[in-house]
Amino acid sequence: MAIFNISRAAITVVALLFAPTAAFAGTLSGEGALAASQTSGNTSTTALGASLKLRNEAGPWVQTVEIRADYANADDVTTANRLFGALQIGRDFNETFYGFGRVSNNRDRFTGYKNQLFFGAGLGMHVLTGPKATWDLEVSPGYQIDTFLLGGSSESFALQGISRFGYKFNDAVSLQNDTNIGYAETSTLIGNITSVTAKLSEKLAARMSYEIAHQTSPLPGTEATDTATKVSLVYGF
Repeated sequence: MAIFNISRAAITVVALLFAPTAAFAGTLSGEGALAASQTSGNTSTTALGASLKLRNEAGPWVQTVEIRADYANADDVTTANRLFGALQIGRDFNETFYGFGRVSNNRDRFTGYKNQLFFGAGLGMHVLTGPKATWDLEVSPGYQIDTFLLGGSSESFALQGISRFGYKFNDAVSLQNDTNIGYAETSTLIGNITSVTAKLSEKLAARMSYEIAHQTSPLPGTEATDTATKVSLVYGF
């Protein structure tokens, strides 16, 4: 009950802190994708996945939502079950720096975690903003609540660092490399997603990606590193 109350309070505080964004209509963009993947590590299986990214820009305010899910079942036995979600609301201070509040949750039953819930606030920097290359760096101290599949939980100070790098080879082909390092008392989670996207039409694209998730202190009976090689069909708007 205490964990639930703390989590609810944290989300409420972040929402109230950035409530002024609701006053802006904003410009919405994003993408949805369906994927097939081959995984290794704690699960070695072929999984189906879906993802959604939304971005709303309203003056100096920027709101983003990201959801990723992967699932596999063989002979009525679940062989992959991963879910990641993040909400980030930020405000540009100038052309280089911005501040933001962030809530994210990572859950993967095969790593022994029910949830790895993080909430915090931090500072970001637009390192590159050119027509071909873009690069953002973010750091956010906060608080993390880990709950375990076998019972129990851990609450501690946490620190997240995020790098988002993109490069356009031409109007049709682009590269994206996203790295997330999340420190908490239980373990540091290091994630990286590298993808190449090729446009098939104005709205549709094909994507190849490779994902790595590494726990520096894996729970007993689990592997430290999980990987997924994905092929996706992406619809952008």
